[in-house]
Amino acid sequence: MVSSQLVASHPANGTSCEMNAIAAVVLGGTILGTLVSGFVIGFLADGLIIMGVSEFWQMVIKGIVIIAAVIIDQMQNRMQQKALIEEGSEAKR
Repeated sequence: MVSSQLVASHPANGTSCEMNAIAAVVLGGTILGTLVSGFVIGFLADGLIIMGVSEFWQMVIKGIVIIAAVIIDQMQNRMQQKALIEEGSEAKR
């Protein structure tokens, strides 16, 4: 896609696109969520470019967003499991 937009090709074209794809899938999880998170990552990338953030720091920020999303997801899963365990123990009473 990048080559068609630039009407030129280079081996390094699209080197940062894989990070956007991974971030969108990790943040989204499902098909609908992936679409929404793709827009979020796109807006984040565009905003960072508009602000003049270097490409290195853009990758760092996207990585931090991915790590934060995974941590939040794990915390939610643990809270849900804890709630199910508590609900199950109350049902036995």
